[in-house]
Amino acid sequence: MIYKIYQILTIILSPIIDIYMWIRLKKGKEDKKRIKERFGYSSIKRPTGDIVWIQCASVGESNSALPLIDKIIEKYNGKVTILITTGTTTSAKIISEKIKDKKNIIHQYTPIDKYFVIKRFLKYWKPKALITVESEIWPNMIVMAHSFCEKVMIVNAKMSIKSFERWKMFKNLKETIFDSIDVSYPQSQDDQYRLINLGIQNTIFIGNLKFDIQKLKVNESLLENLKNQIGNRNLVLCASAHIEENEKILEIYKKLKQNFSDIIFILALRHPNKSDETLEFFVKNNINCCRKSKNEKISPETEIFMFDEIGEMGALFELSDIVLMCGSLVEKLGGHTPVEPAKHKCAILTGPYIKNNKSLFIELEKNKGCIICRNKKDISNDLAKNISELLKNKNKILELQNNAKIVCDKFLNVANNVAKSIIENLK
Repeated sequence: MIYKIYQILTIILSPIIDIYMWIRLKKGKEDKKRIKERFGYSSIKRPTGDIVWIQCASVGESNSALPLIDKIIEKYNGKVTILITTGTTTSAKIISEKIKDKKNIIHQYTPIDKYFVIKRFLKYWKPKALITVESEIWPNMIVMAHSFCEKVMIVNAKMSIKSFERWKMFKNLKETIFDSIDVSYPQSQDDQYRLINLGIQNTIFIGNLKFDIQKLKVNESLLENLKNQIGNRNLVLCASAHIEENEKILEIYKKLKQNFSDIIFILALRHPNKSDETLEFFVKNNINCCRKSKNEKISPETEIFMFDEIGEMGALFELSDIVLMCGSLVEKLGGHTPVEPAKHKCAILTGPYIKNNKSLFIELEKNKGCIICRNKKDISNDLAKNISELLKNKNKILELQNNAKIVCDKFLNVANNVAKSIIENLK
């Protein structure tokens, strides 16, 4: 009954949802050239043969799905097309770049979860299966795909205690949605327990897909260039930094500057379009900055080098012994995956707000492969203190780097085993 109400509301409120999407478009949060895809209209012709639809939220989920996609195509002997959908412009740019030389993979924007939009999308693409990644549970998408496709699955599924309790409150909606999911592959055994209790009995724990991503490609020319510019200075990479974290990053930098006069931060922006605002903030605080997008060189006076372009994170991780994973300094952001720097043998630190990738950080921490700074009352001081200790202790850096790599290596066959199970369930 609750789902029917939701379905009807998405029809009745359709004009309001459309206005909301128009506002997002005006703010630059939607892709003007491809906005029709959000309403279920394809920008390309449907290929012949079977299509498996894989729905991801954003960059992290997309990256974790790519090894799985390769394995599914391999096990189908190339006789399947993967339709990957994502909801953000950043993820679209990154995924489009990563799949440009790959056959059998198509990218489209995620259709809005309105009844007629999902119906239009399903009728056009006719997917054999829907596979959602992590916590992408949209009611219309899941329930309607269950009636249309052979199977609906969720991979690398996560279910926090808070979300678990919230779903239990809506018994009718919970049963409708989770009864529509045929198979789930949880990130952890805790997630497995919660998903079974929500009604997905065919729940198979194999491992966390995010540990099984490929090591990023390294632009050797860029790497050597940066090495020459930075020299022997103490370097900290702030990876996937959000504009909301600027104050915390500034505080950390100033605290470290007191003991390490040669300290330099590389600020790899999560949203390069916020580069001007970020630069303005640090300049106002008397920080000497230069920007990659302007081809500005690092000088001995440079305090923060802003990497405000998409891509090349492989070179940045290869360059940096110490990486602060951002998105974790402000509660609403929820953190970003530490696996990419772990693959490059970096010493990883994070703030306390890591709900989006908690299981990954916990797995690394228990194997002494990262440092989680949990002091929410004084995040900057906690992180500065731990970074300072690492800069004074090269052996501790090496220990963190090696342990992080060891943890990643334990999960090298997860994508292959999940793909094998998916194919078996589609027979």
